[in-house]
Amino acid sequence: MDTDIAPSNSHNEFLTLCGVLGVGKYLSRSHDDGLVMLLRERANDSRTNVRNMVVKALKMIGYHNNKRLLRYANSWAGGTYRDQRAALAAICDADFLVENDIALKVLELLDWVTVSIITNDDEKITGYDELRQLLEKCWSIAVVARPRKGKKMMERWMKEDKPVINQIMRKNMTQHRMQQLDAYWVRKWQARLYADDAQ
Repeated sequence: MDTDIAPSNSHNEFLTLCGVLGVGKYLSRSHDDGLVMLLRERANDSRTNVRNMVVKALKMIGYHNNKRLLRYANSWAGGTYRDQRAALAAICDADFLVENDIALKVLELLDWVTVSIITNDDEKITGYDELRQLLEKCWSIAVVARPRKGKKMMERWMKEDKPVINQIMRKNMTQHRMQQLDAYWVRKWQARLYADDAQ
């Protein structure tokens, strides 16, 4: 149900949340183009609760079939900022990054989405802030899962002279998981990131 009959925090919105989760449960076992499109529409919903439930629905798909979730995530990566946010929020999860192939493809997905946010670096675009905030932690999750490849990719981004990228990388470096991974490496690159401000 749309916002006109199911506004935020209403009884009808609760029914909508249940419906979104139901779609996720169905798609975890069978593919359906129409239901994938419906889920993607709700990823762009104006209601925060509905958008968050889409992420849970996608995770449900991933727990049953992580390859299917990866296909959806790759498809959504070419869409809106909210499409990208839902896809990354679902698949950039330590539970899904245990498999090497999945982890490497998630790093590639992160790379693609990071390119898109600097290509259209406009805070006025719907979903921009949500996606940026997610990128501020997703890189650290993926890098910890596959440090050898991930650190090289992250280093390339940390050499970029773009304020939004600088912010995203700084935030990732403050994540405790990164300190546990390689504290020396983190300190070295933090020094470089903050040195750019002093120049």
